[in-house]
Amino acid sequence: MNDRNETDLFKVRRGGILLHSISLPGAYGIGSFGEAAYRWVDRLVEGGASIWQVLPQGPTGYGDSPYQCYSAFAGNPLLIDLQKAVEAGWLFEKIAQEDQEEAAQYADYERARSYKLPLLTEAYYTFLKEAKAQDRQDFETFCKMQSDWLEDFALFMAIKERMGGKPWYEWPEELKRRQPEALERIKKELHERIGWHRFTQYLFDRQWRD
Repeated sequence: MNDRNETDLFKVRRGGILLHSISLPGAYGIGSFGEAAYRWVDRLVEGGASIWQVLPQGPTGYGDSPYQCYSAFAGNPLLIDLQKAVEAGWLFEKIAQEDQEEAAQYADYERARSYKLPLLTEAYYTFLKEAKAQDRQDFETFCKMQSDWLEDFALFMAIKERMGGKPWYEWPEELKRRQPEALERIKKELHERIGWHRFTQYLFDRQWRD
């Protein structure tokens, strides 16, 4: 945390630019927290700006509006930079660079999903098998520190996937009513997928803080 009180930020006149993260140049359908994000911050500094304003960065629902997210706390896994997973040793597949000029013309969430989500799954299983002790500790600490929202979010998303994307009010009655036995049973069944959602939130948080 910065030692300076956050209210001090409003005592000095400042300038900045609104640019949502998905609008950064990216090779896989939308922008990410990769190299382009760092270049953007550099350009802001060079131009004398001190504020980068973004739209909500949560996991988007139908229509992919940033103002219609599944969680006010979670981040969108599609913003995760795959190259950083390669550098961490969790993703060994060569990341193919698509046509940058084409990718820069518009945001394509479906292309991002079809390409990035399978690779994030590969990174998750590699992490489980080969992560360094420090990275495992960091992950466990993150899960513990964010448990007040992370556990329910990961469970909700895993169940929603199991139900084919149906809204919660169309789920089986015992899940809608959060009956303890039903929740314990589904947690065991969806253990790996719940872990994947925790992992991608960990990556999002780690990259956003960087």
